[in-house]
Amino acid sequence: MRAMNKSRPLFVVALAVSLLSFAAPAAHAQVRITEVTMTATNNVELTNFGAATVSLNPWFFCHRRTYGSRPSGDIAPGQSRMFTVASLNLTSSDLGLYNSSSFATTTAMEDFVQWGGSFVSTGREGTASAKGIWTTGFFFTVPPAGKSLHAKAQPPATGLRTTNWFPGWPHAGFPVPDMAFESVAIVGGQWRLIGKSYYLTNAHGVDVRDNLTTPWVPVIAPTIVELGGGRLDVRFPATGTRQFTRLRAQ
Repeated sequence: MRAMNKSRPLFVVALAVSLLSFAAPAAHAQVRITEVTMTATNNVELTNFGAATVSLNPWFFCHRRTYGSRPSGDIAPGQSRMFTVASLNLTSSDLGLYNSSSFATTTAMEDFVQWGGSFVSTGREGTASAKGIWTTGFFFTVPPAGKSLHAKAQPPATGLRTTNWFPGWPHAGFPVPDMAFESVAIVGGQWRLIGKSYYLTNAHGVDVRDNLTTPWVPVIAPTIVELGGGRLDVRFPATGTRQFTRLRAQ
């Protein structure tokens, strides 16, 4: 069962149904960064949201004004590809994607993201701010070791990118799948939901309601245990003669 991207309700028990929708691809090529893995391999995923195949051979990665790593080959419409960015600082860095070596220009910059802080004078934040895709002084918190920064949804063709990310488990390809449940049961007066989510464990919440017209009410302090590899064991009280339940991540 799939869900809306903004609030990310991932699963609804009973009769509630939600839909996932995607914006139509832009008419022109639109290649964006969709994942940065915080692992020793320094993998960066690019996705082509446009309608035409793009040759990445003239393109560059730029991080803290280091230009040694470059993407290569073609990327087809809808395709995601992983590339290794050598010497990428996983504690504090920016990462720019360029269609040429004119690194100080907004026309050459295709995408940008940064995390950790404290290096502004050696990065390309100014170019990203001038292009209108980044807010000066904004840095994402570094995800836990071994996790990734993921794009939540198709990035906008223009405008800020600072809200379109979440930290989670690595996943090759865009989009990151919604939660997949293995089992749903009531055990000892509690709901028990077991499944997999690419969001971090502490990002999840549970809502309940007793019919389809009343507002969702957050469950206070549900028990959510990480079973490894993104698998979750979620438990909370089952009350009343019927109960509608949803699990969400933000």
